[in-house]
Amino acid sequence: MVVACGGAADSTTLALVTAAHQTGGQVICIVPGHEELRASKIALGRMASHQVQFMVGEAQEVLLEHYDQAADFVLIDCNLENHEEILRFKRVGSKMGQWLWGTMHLAAESLAWHVAQKHSFCL
Repeated sequence: MVVACGGAADSTTLALVTAAHQTGGQVICIVPGHEELRASKIALGRMASHQVQFMVGEAQEVLLEHYDQAADFVLIDCNLENHEEILRFKRVGSKMGQWLWGTMHLAAESLAWHVAQKHSFCL
C-alpha cells in the first residue's frame, strides 16, 4: 500500500498500517520533504512509524519510478498540488497496472475512495 501525503502522515496512514498488519502487507508513505518526514514520525508514534517505509520526494516522480507496477493500493492526498495530474496520468495509459485508487478529502474531513476510474463512495 502506498500513500502520497501533501504534508505529514496522519491517522489515514495509521489506518493503512493496521490494514497492512492484518493482510501481511506493507505501507510506503511518500512525503514532500524532511520536515514532513519528522512530523510524520512524531504523529504516527514510535511503533507505527517503524512499520512504515518513508520516502521523501515529489509524489508523482516517486510513484512512477518505484511503484509503477508494484503497488496494488495507492492513496493520493487531495491536498497535493498535482493530485489531479497524478490521477489523469494513470487514466491516460500509464503502465501502472490495476491500482485501487483512493483520494483523501481532508478539508471536508471525509475520505472518498475512487475505485478504478469511475466509482466512488465515502466513509
